[in-house]
Amino acid sequence: MAKVARQQTAEKEAGRSLELIANLARLFWDDVAERITALVKSLIEEFLEARRTEVLGASAYERSPSRNGHRGGSYARRLKTRWGEVVIRVPRVAGGSYELEIIDRWGRRQVELDEAIGRLFLAGVSTRRLESLAEELFGIGLSRSQVSEITKRLDAEVASFRGRKIPDTVRYLLLDGISAKVMEVGVRGKVFLVAYGIHGDGRREILGFVLAEGESAAAWRAFLEDLKARGLKGKALKLITIDGSKGLRKAVAEVFPLVRVQRCLVHKIRNVLATCKRRNKAAVARGLRAIWAAATRREALAAVKAFEAEWWVEEERACRTLRRDLHECLSYLDFPEEDHKKIRTTNALERAFREVRRRTRPMGVYVNAASADRIMFGVTEEMNERWRGAPQLAKSAS
Repeated sequence: MAKVARQQTAEKEAGRSLELIANLARLFWDDVAERITALVKSLIEEFLEARRTEVLGASAYERSPSRNGHRGGSYARRLKTRWGEVVIRVPRVAGGSYELEIIDRWGRRQVELDEAIGRLFLAGVSTRRLESLAEELFGIGLSRSQVSEITKRLDAEVASFRGRKIPDTVRYLLLDGISAKVMEVGVRGKVFLVAYGIHGDGRREILGFVLAEGESAAAWRAFLEDLKARGLKGKALKLITIDGSKGLRKAVAEVFPLVRVQRCLVHKIRNVLATCKRRNKAAVARGLRAIWAAATRREALAAVKAFEAEWWVEEERACRTLRRDLHECLSYLDFPEEDHKKIRTTNALERAFREVRRRTRPMGVYVNAASADRIMFGVTEEMNERWRGAPQLAKSAS
């Protein structure tokens, strides 16, 4: 018993010692922060006074033929630093003004900080995390409304991106849509219409996006016509890859009537498997892979016949679904084999969509259309920048 009591007493004394050390450390660092704040205040004020003396050409009470004016007192100004807020005394010049370089530089730093916060938000950092990061790194507390105001400054960049000219060197165009929930009068379901291009020299980029009410022919037509007005006339365009949307197919036929169409194979596979009995899905999927593995159209059609011979009795609906628009599912086979994998599906856009979903998952719903545009623009810019720095795809054959 006595041993246990002594051990408990020792533990309590050790705990009190650790607490005392922690308190002393806290007092020490608080004192250091106060001293640094005071030093920053002193250095800024000394610099400003030296700057005023330089502008006037004379010190206080100095008689000099080179004097350009007189002092005019001072005023107080608050500056936020990473060590806390500082109230500085800013010297005046009687009857005039002069450049406060250090404050101007601080103002620029604040703008750069705002830009960094906006970029971090677009990179998927949550609003709550941005608040704590700003506090930890810069000593500046931010509210959610302030983060929102900062990100609004990206609107000009969004507008600039949408007005950017598109060189008419796009050889392959991929089109698809991603659903988005936007808070308006209640939560409304909308769709981002997105265009991804591969140029003749192998460069790839997201060419544009727009938030629409749905994937109607009218919405897609307006989007495609905007791309055309920005420079995508279609002189080098050889193939457009789309999903199974009827509205999109109709719009493509109206805006780019002479360009061939490729139906996305991933969407086609999903449509076929959706008609199958559960026990047959794996075997049917293997049969479909044999079709898409063909190197020529003749081989692919032979594989389709073999598939139908095997499954027509048990999975007639699947066979009919496969036959629907089959010629457009095989368009990629008329292009260089090295291009097949990048033009027969809209997978490149699907990867971008996954990134958008990942970044918006914490918020669930866009607060408004402008917020949705900013997020999509952030993902677009990041992916385009990544592709600019990555090795180019092989040049497409003429």
